Amino acid sequence: MARRDPAYCFVLALTCACLALSGCQEVQPPEEPAEPVAAPAAPACDLETYRELIGMTEAMLEFVHLPDGHRVLRADTAATTDYVPTRLNISVSEDRTVTRVACG
Repeated sequence: MARRDPAYCFVLALTCACLALSGCQEVQPPEEPAEPVAAPAAPACDLETYRELIGMTEAMLEFVHLPDGHRVLRADTAATTDYVPTRLNISVSEDRTVTRVACG
């Protein structure tokens, strides 16, 4: 049997000791996730004020003071699906009559 170099034996013993001791480390529990901070609620559109628009013609909307950012959704046009709680949506039927008002 061949004799091994003492430096090789030392490195081998040190490596084995490190591997054995690494299994003895204390495992830290995962940190608790921080509570999500709720964004301040945006004021919703004033829906009750605009319910009286239902039944009006689209042409009459020209004479009504509507909030900034409102949109008129016609039956034959496409609209984005993004939700903006402060935006007033006015739905108009094919005969150009307001059929619905909603926030979003």
